[in-house]
Parts: sequence; structure tokens; C-alpha cells
Amino acid sequence: MKRKSAFFLLLMVLFYTKAPLAFAERLASLPELIYPEGINIDKGRIYINQGVHIYIYSATDYTLIKKFGKKGEGPGELTTGGYVYVQPDHIVVSGNEKLLYFTKDGNYIKEKRTMPAGTWLVPFENLFAARKYMRGKDGKRHHGVMLLNSNLERIKIIYEHVHGFQGPKVPFNLLTIAPPEFVTCEDKLFMRSGDREKIIVFNKQGEKLFELTDKDERVKFTEKDKKEFASTIKNYESRKSMFVFPKYFPPFRWFYIDPVQKKIYIETETEEKGKRKWLVFDFRGKLIKKVMLPILSLDMKSWNFALHHTFYNGKNYRLVEDEEEEVWELHTIDIK
Repeated sequence: MKRKSAFFLLLMVLFYTKAPLAFAERLASLPELIYPEGINIDKGRIYINQGVHIYIYSATDYTLIKKFGKKGEGPGELTTGGYVYVQPDHIVVSGNEKLLYFTKDGNYIKEKRTMPAGTWLVPFENLFAARKYMRGKDGKRHHGVMLLNSNLERIKIIYEHVHGFQGPKVPFNLLTIAPPEFVTCEDKLFMRSGDREKIIVFNKQGEKLFELTDKDERVKFTEKDKKEFASTIKNYESRKSMFVFPKYFPPFRWFYIDPVQKKIYIETETEEKGKRKWLVFDFRGKLIKKVMLPILSLDMKSWNFALHHTFYNGKNYRLVEDEEEEVWELHTIDIK
């Protein structure tokens, strides 16, 4: 098993199953895009966000239906790009301290101001989930996830862990400094823990339903990996006392939800012969299968590269840049 890149570089991969053999398919070129930041699919439409704009494409012939979104501070406007959440009957854009609501056709409905403590708000049916930074009972900085009601008032904190960074005088592990990452689907919240050890699933009451882990052999963190990490850190030699490197990589990199087939796709750290292991679970926590999926290339241009993937109805859709033609393309592969 090999580990070829730093922890924050999520790899864009082409998907193959063991049997029958499946092949990636290029669906269309999307010349309107310069550098997309996210992709969602829902009921015959593809929603791609780039900065403050959202592009709606047909999922049948991949033509552009509409582009909407404005830069500014007025109603329905954003100063910077936000996260896009496609709901059953509307679209929510979570931006700079406000939520914008649009119809599925991109028409503005309303906006709602958010609180500064909710640094990342995610719609959860008639509730919201939010990331929170707090001071724990141990006196240390903590990451947390809390549930909010429709008025953005706190209901309860459902998860917290010690923040990976406790100040410049306290050595920290670069691999586990990330906050919890979470998404919602219907009445469930799916979260990757900050130490990247497990996926935790909660219900709308904030009760933990189950945890997903990977009990297979861990990937060793080698001297080569240490050098790769060091090469990404400015003035590493003068700051190296700040960092602690582990013996093994944590098991999980990222995860995705297929809302139609009710499956959880978890990308692990295990690589073998140019492929990476993925775990596929159902929404009850049952392991369906493990698959080794080929690695295609690195994408280092944005912290949002993980959002260039989405899973919908048994297919993986991804945005891939053709660097020679300087155009973004939509690719897919059937992984049923």
C-alpha cells in the first residue's frame, strides 16, 4: 500500500467496479465555467456553483438552462460564494452571515440573517445544523456541531472534540486538525469526525444512530510522507517543533451521500496498484461492499475540490478540467 499525497489533497478519480467492468463517460463540455466550486443533482437538473453564481443545466442534454446569483450586499446578493443545498422544493445558499432562498428555477424568494456563531449552516428539513467553536470543560478549544430551530436558536450541541490547534506553543497533528464535516439527507445527519476516524450518523433529535469505522490495516505514515508534508509548509525548518507526525494515517479522507439509492460512499487512505479503497454502506450502517477505484489526478487549485464530486442514483458525477483545452467537463460512471 502506498500513500502519495498530503492529507488535504483529495484526488479526482475515475470509478470502476470489479465486476462488471465499468468505464467513465464524458458527458459534456461546460465552457461557461472557469473554476466551479460545487455540484448538486436533483430531478433532471444539475446545479453548479461558482463564486456568487449558480448554473442550472439539464441532466438530459447538459445544456445551460439558467445562470443566477448577484454579487453585492443587498437582498438576494452575496459578497462571496456560498454553499448550495438543493432541497425538495427550493434551493438554499448559505453565505456570508445569511441564508438565501431561491426556487428550483433560480428565482429569489427571501433571505435570513444568520448568527456569527453558526460558521457553517446546513438545512436539516425544518431545522439547521451548524458548526461551532467553543471552549470545553477541559479549558481547551473545541470543535462542535449543534442543532438550531427554524429561527436559528440553539436546540442542543450534538458533537464536540478537541480542536487540533491549541496555540503556537502546543505541537499539533496536521492530519487531524480539521473540523467535523457533515451533510444532511432527509431526517439524518452524516458527519465525519475531526480525527477522521469515523462517520457518525444522527437523527433529527440529535441522537446518535450508529458509527462507521474501517477495521482494515492502517496505512503507515512514512518519512517520504513527512517530507511531502514539510514541503507544503512555509518556513518548515524554523517551525517544525510545532508539528507532530503520526505512525499511521487516519482511515477516512472524505465521504459522499447518494440521496436516491440511500448509500454512503467513504473514501479511505488505502492505496494499492494505483487504486484507492472505498467503502459503501447503506443508511442503516450495513457495509454493502468495498471497491478499489483508480486514481486519476491531483487537483490543488481550491479547498473546494472535494465538492467537484457528487453521487446520484448509483452514478458518480464529477467535474474534470481538460487542461489542454482549458475547459471544464462533466464526467460520469455507473457504479451500481
